Formats: sequence, C-alpha cells, structure tokens
Amino acid sequence: TRCNKNYMSTSPIVPPGGQFPVPPSSATPFLSLRCAPAIRPYLPADVDSRDEFAVNAILIDTPVRFAQLPNSAPITSTSGSSLRVTVAIDGRTLASGIVPLNATKHALSFSLKSLKPQASPYNLSCTATLDSSPAQTFHASGALTFLPDPPAGIGSVTKMDLRTGALLARPANGKGGDFAPVFPIGFYTQFDSYLAKNLSVLNELKAQGFTIVHPVPTFSSPDALKAVLDRMQEVGLYLMYDMRGTYMNGTSVTAQVNDIKSRPNLLLWYTADEPDGTSDPLSATADSYDLITSLDGGPSSSAAKTGGIGYHPVSLVLNCENFEFTAYTSGADIVMQVWTLDQVAKYRID
Repeated sequence: TRCNKNYMSTSPIVPPGGQFPVPPSSATPFLSLRCAPAIRPYLPADVDSRDEFAVNAILIDTPVRFAQLPNSAPITSTSGSSLRVTVAIDGRTLASGIVPLNATKHALSFSLKSLKPQASPYNLSCTATLDSSPAQTFHASGALTFLPDPPAGIGSVTKMDLRTGALLARPANGKGGDFAPVFPIGFYTQFDSYLAKNLSVLNELKAQGFTIVHPVPTFSSPDALKAVLDRMQEVGLYLMYDMRGTYMNGTSVTAQVNDIKSRPNLLLWYTADEPDGTSDPLSATADSYDLITSLDGGPSSSAAKTGGIGYHPVSLVLNCENFEFTAYTSGADIVMQVWTLDQVAKYRID
C-alpha cells in the first residue's frame, strides 16, 4: 500500500481512512481563540535582551468564521467589537491587552523576570472577554518554553520565531555571535557517493550560496561523518541531521542524538521521511519526538503532548495528500513537503 491505499489491480478497493476532518459550517459566527509565545524556546539571556529577535510577547489569534473550528465557540456580536485578553501562568497574569477580532499574531508583551528557566514548558491560560452586552468569555491554552542555558554537552540553540516562521541561530562556524534568521537553502545530499568522497564539495556549496546541508543516511563510518561535519562547521554550513531509517529505534536515536547534539552548527533534527506513505505506526513520530527532546534539553517525557521543546526543533516530511496528518505531525515542530526536479523546473524563472 501507499498512503494506506491498495495499488495492485488484484487488490480490493478499500477507503484509506485517516482523512483530515472538515469543520462543520455554521449559519452563525464562531470565534476560535489561540495563543502562543513569539519565540520557542526562550533563554536566560532573553530576560533583559534588547536584541530585535528577542521578542518577549504572546501572540494572539482571534479568527471569526462561519465554521466550528477547533476550540471555537459561538460569538454573539462581531460589529466594532474587541476582546480584553489576559494570559496567565499558574493564576498569575503574564500579559494582557485589547485585541481586535480577526487578529492574527497580535502581540501582547510580557516579562520573563517572573519566571525561572526549566526543562518543562509553562502552561499558558488565555482568556478573552468580548466587549459587548452581555459579555462573553472565551478560553484557550498554550505552552511557553523557557530553557536554562544549554549545558556543556549541547553546542548550539535554534529558536523558532512564530511571528514569521523563521529559524534563529548563531553562526554555524561555532565562533560565537548573535542570534539571526537563517534562510535554509539546501537539498537531500548523498553521503557516501558525494560528500564523503570529496570534502571540497562543501566549500563549493557554501560559495554557491547554500546555507544548510542535509546528508542522507546511511553513513559509511563515524570517521567519515566526523570529517564531513567538521568541514561543514569550518565553512559555516548548518546541519540538518537525518535519522529517517532509524527514528523508530530508540537505542539508535539515543546514540545519534548524544553524538551530534554537541555540534555548534546543528540547526535541526529530521526524523521521519514520508511516514504516512509507508503507514508507519501512528504514534511513531511523537514517540521519537519525545525521546529526542528529552535528550536535547527538553522535558523528560510527553513533550509532543505538552508543547515542550528542546534546544533544536524536530522536523519531518509527509507524502500523502490527506492521510493521518494530525497523528504524524504531532511528532514535529516543522513539517515540510518534497519538491521534485520536475516541480522545480515548472516554477523556474529564467
């Protein structure tokens, strides 16, 4: 099967199931309140930082739709109305402000000074009161990660800027510097037949404007992998570390994460390669996410359910148009799609 569909002419036609649910439409409007931190994760240096990318804010979404979106409730008035939003942690107000209806990523500033760094995420409780008569109240939850400074065994930190979707990292050469956006330009790169055969290829990729290298396993030897990763760091290329063939093997994942996480040019982890296409167990990506995050400075368990994150995001790529999207993406911070050469040619600008 592929995407849980039978493709042999001799096989019966069986609906694959697992389709993304379509929210039921409604004749009356619904409000779906959402809240999330602008940055994941925050670090102790962000408490007093004036860096333009250290934004201490909670982002509020207030879409009003004629459909019953997840965590939505009927709204009685939408004309000229606004919401009084309060964000709290353990009953203490963290941020508050007026947010218009149909806002996207409306920022409410807050201070990290009242929080202590910890591996487990803080639970956000978000409440919005509609300025109407009678008043209406809406609720949402979220997670805020404020990690301690990375220990000696972890060589870098990658932040996610949820305002723009950008990744923020220090320079890949390991010589220090400020966090700045990384525009990841790269491709699946064969290891034994390409990278390991000639290390100067990496110098060439850097000169051509590539910023990231994604070596495809398997790797011929630990020494060959070390030589490639050392050269990548030397020339300033970020690493997207791939565990596609072993991400369901906890022993192997543990060994690989512990070996790689000290790299200063590690940008992100990559686990499953089209797991929906091969119908991997539905819990596989989340189980792998929990293990990787626990080894990479995050919570010791259930990170996928609690919104916890480690010092580097976890990514994967899907294949199917519509098969168990929610289950497989529960094990990733970043979900990607594959572009084949014919698609690149189609959209090429000469």
